[in-house]
Amino acid sequence: MPGLEAVVKSRVWLVISLIGLLTLTPGCSSGPVLDGKWTATSAAPQTLVADAAIVLTFANGRVSGNAGCNTFNGPVSVEAGTLKAPRLASTMMFCEGPRGQQETWVMALLSASPAVSVDGDTMVLTSAATTLTLRRTS
Repeated sequence: MPGLEAVVKSRVWLVISLIGLLTLTPGCSSGPVLDGKWTATSAAPQTLVADAAIVLTFANGRVSGNAGCNTFNGPVSVEAGTLKAPRLASTMMFCEGPRGQQETWVMALLSASPAVSVDGDTMVLTSAATTLTLRRTS
């Protein structure tokens, strides 16, 4: 039968291993809580199209949304403060003018693995080209 010291060491090792697994397992991080519906309030250097709201909804590890024309959805995660949405599917309606331009830069932002921060009901997505600020609406 192992001595008390060996039992304590094995339990300490087990606890440390479990903590390590929890910090490395997707969905178990202490990153920002994105769940809910978010509506854009400002963008830079772009200008939001007045009659084409940008709406993102996060739930169950997925994002869905609309940037003024097509709807899109796909898996999403946050890794080290970065939003990862690697496989967004989208409807394929033809969008031109300001709505089409807005949709183009929003999709580019989401695919660029932007930095994400949440402070209360405000979310900020930041890439090298764009900063988008959203407000939680539900």
